[in-house]
Amino acid sequence: MKTITIAQILDNALSESGWKDFCIYVFRDDDFVLYVGKSTQNIIDRLEEHLGLTYRDQSQVGRLIMENAPLSRSWSVDLLTLEDSLQFVREYFPESMGIDLELAERATILRHSPPLNGQSNPHPNALPRKYTTKRDEKIKAVIKKVFNEKK
Repeated sequence: MKTITIAQILDNALSESGWKDFCIYVFRDDDFVLYVGKSTQNIIDRLEEHLGLTYRDQSQVGRLIMENAPLSRSWSVDLLTLEDSLQFVREYFPESMGIDLELAERATILRHSPPLNGQSNPHPNALPRKYTTKRDEKIKAVIKKVFNEKK
């Protein structure tokens, strides 16, 4: 396992190579896991996609990171290999005869129950209020502006 920060991704401070064995990623703020994903491509490229640094729009976790900036720059992403995920596969799928990317992702999601994962997550944790406060304030400001302009 290797851990990097959101700041390292945003600042393009990571080397271009050395990531081929990592295929599962876990976005977290300290010990609170926000999202688990998988990648068949270069994992750093996939993380950049989440943050909207490529041609793709930001993902849900990417929007949450931007809404909580600058504090979110210190959030972490754990990068796991299939071997790193094996303990979760054994815990949640003990009858499994092997491990693959799909199974590793599902087991990691089950282990952490992240709020931003809908699939393969029967009991997602609630997203703590501290992450939605800024979003709620922005929504209220827009609603207030719209209604004040109509008067």
